[in-house]
Amino acid sequence: MAQHLVESGRVGHVRSALAVVQSPGPEGVHPNPAFYYAPGAGPVLDMGPYYVSALVQMMGPVATVVASGGSSGATRTVRVGAASATRFDVTVSTHTSALLTFRSGATATLLTSYDSGVRRNQREFYGPAATLQVPDPNHFSGDRIVTDLFDDPQMIPSRTST
Repeated sequence: MAQHLVESGRVGHVRSALAVVQSPGPEGVHPNPAFYYAPGAGPVLDMGPYYVSALVQMMGPVATVVASGGSSGATRTVRVGAASATRFDVTVSTHTSALLTFRSGATATLLTSYDSGVRRNQREFYGPAATLQVPDPNHFSGDRIVTDLFDDPQMIPSRTST
């Protein structure tokens, strides 16, 4: 449905996008979260692939990436389950900001973070005619919101099958 809104001309040729996935991290809901903070993990490799795939689907192949990241601390603490209060090491970036440039010349900003008290799962695509907000690509439902320039947002319900 989101792709159709772009291809139909409703949004226009997408020139930029924003993708944000941030939370305080999985230690508040996962009883053994240490692997999320080990090499090969972190928010970029946990949730980032869903967002990058969705950006590529809409905007085409990525030509270059410039990124910077860091961590809010060297350790974290399990907050739920039998191992609650157990500390573990953080060996990956827990917050990364990236600028992706696509072959088409379009750009996207990607923010992935386990260092935020605010939970966000957000994607927005910016065209010359409108902005398109789409739901979390890790789920398969949710409404789209199209905001034409100088107009009020319009919700476009998702189509579901039962």
